[in-house]
Amino acid sequence: MRGVFVGIFFLFNICWAQTDLFQTNLFQARTKIDSLLNLREYDKIEALYKSEIGKDSTNKQLLFRFAKFYQRLAKHSKAVNCFSEYIKLDSTNSQIFYLKGISESALDLIEDSYVDFNKAYALDTNFIEALILKAKNAASLQKYFDAENSYLKLIKNDSTNSIFFKELSEIQFNLKKDSSAFLNLKRSYQLNPRNKKVVKNIFKYFLIKNEKDSALKYINKGLVHYPKDIFFNEQKGLILFLQRKYEKAISSYFRAMSYGNKSFQLYYHLGVSHLQLLNDKKKVKKIGRSELAETALIFLKTAFNINENDPLVNLYLGIGFSEINKVDSAIYYFRNSAENMIPAYIDRAYLEIGKANLKLKNYIEAIKNFRLAENYNKANKNIKYYLATAYDNWYADASVPYKMYGIVLKNSKDFSPEIINYCTERRKILRQKMHFQNGSKKYKYLKNKYSH
Repeated sequence: MRGVFVGIFFLFNICWAQTDLFQTNLFQARTKIDSLLNLREYDKIEALYKSEIGKDSTNKQLLFRFAKFYQRLAKHSKAVNCFSEYIKLDSTNSQIFYLKGISESALDLIEDSYVDFNKAYALDTNFIEALILKAKNAASLQKYFDAENSYLKLIKNDSTNSIFFKELSEIQFNLKKDSSAFLNLKRSYQLNPRNKKVVKNIFKYFLIKNEKDSALKYINKGLVHYPKDIFFNEQKGLILFLQRKYEKAISSYFRAMSYGNKSFQLYYHLGVSHLQLLNDKKKVKKIGRSELAETALIFLKTAFNINENDPLVNLYLGIGFSEINKVDSAIYYFRNSAENMIPAYIDRAYLEIGKANLKLKNYIEAIKNFRLAENYNKANKNIKYYLATAYDNWYADASVPYKMYGIVLKNSKDFSPEIINYCTERRKILRQKMHFQNGSKKYKYLKNKYSH
């Protein structure tokens, strides 16, 4: 019996000695790693890792320490391997799943990181950092219902975080829950009105809804905090352009340009805005008609250099050249425009080609162009007016333009007073011409009687 006791005591001493030796070796390994880290001798640390793990592949502390070392060096594949080995030994540590997910995210393994963040949160429902990253990855993977549920939990935990409301709103827009999405977007703005992305999203929401005044309101709020922001200045110009406030649009676009914006849209809208000012008599009187057109052409040519195939740029270049009586150039751009024009504007392209040919007194070509325009858009009353003027100048039979001018006058509300007066006067002249063409009623009667 005494021998058994001695044997047990001897075995206990051996185990204690081995444990003590293990702790000593582990401490020495840690000390050596820290020393090598300070010296940035990373190759030696890797060699030490292989050596120590080779001695004991079940040492969780070493696996954790080297996984963190690899993360520090952004060697995330090796970090993931270390964390995976750790999890084989212990799958109850939420921190390990979280850190593994971090490395997987760095490797763009979003599906894997989503699974690990989900496991980390499942192990510890107070692990908010894991829930945040799980929610982000769920959104990236278009798991919108899971992402929405995650952000609702985050908001329940912290209802003062504007980012949570912003992310939730984006997810709900994807789920077609527009009302809830917009409320959460506004809540995000209330919590942090300086968040550029939130202001941009509210602006885009109102723009899609065609609520231009509300869109402009939030752009102006953004400009309070970021007066030199290119996006806010350019989009303010866009809204003013859509509202036909061309002079104000030009000012906003100039500001955007001064802060470095050189976009196609900026140059295109600056050019078109200057052409639209030709309809403002005060501006024409102050600046000059040709000066406005020349300025418009400078911006439109710049836009053309960025995208020479854009049909609308070609259309307005044609209008600009026509305005300064460079009609051949105008026709060139109008034809380019018609070749690539979107259906909604193709009638306008042919109408402008016809007007240019009318200036060149190419009446037959002008009539062909106007007829083409009419085929694409029979509701465009302007075409009738220009057809009437083309026939008036070319066609011998005065009755044709006479009737066409009559159609214009029947739709007088669609035309300017100048056009109405012109059509009225032309009909008077054409009536006299028709009288001489056809003769009196008596002459017509005798002609018909004796012509057989």
